[in-house]
Amino acid sequence: MSGCFGPTADVILEGVGGSGNVRYVMHCETRLRFSLKDESVVDDTRVNSAHGVLGVRHVDGQYQVVLGSIVGRVYDALVSQSDVEELGFVPDALANSLFQGLAWMLGGLMVLIICLAIIMQNVAV
Repeated sequence: MSGCFGPTADVILEGVGGSGNVRYVMHCETRLRFSLKDESVVDDTRVNSAHGVLGVRHVDGQYQVVLGSIVGRVYDALVSQSDVEELGFVPDALANSLFQGLAWMLGGLMVLIICLAIIMQNVAV
């Protein structure tokens, strides 16, 4: 990894199980947000040991590394020297709602299907 944020990115990538375990990575204002193939191989202690890491979170299918204001530079270092799929910057509101939005959409679809089934049953009678 290049630059002064390269070592931090290296340790984080090793801690999440290497680039082969990363589906994609994006970042918001303060966090790297990983979608991982297998969260069981993550070494939280290793990730937390990286210079600048303020903490980690497992939230809604994402592995989040809290970095604060240096997140963009660590992200750039991570993607410049690895083959992970990058999604870039995603605003907090959208990043928090990607998975929640999908769940709400599926729930709404189920309600619609149930309503249509009830209507069709009443029409058939």
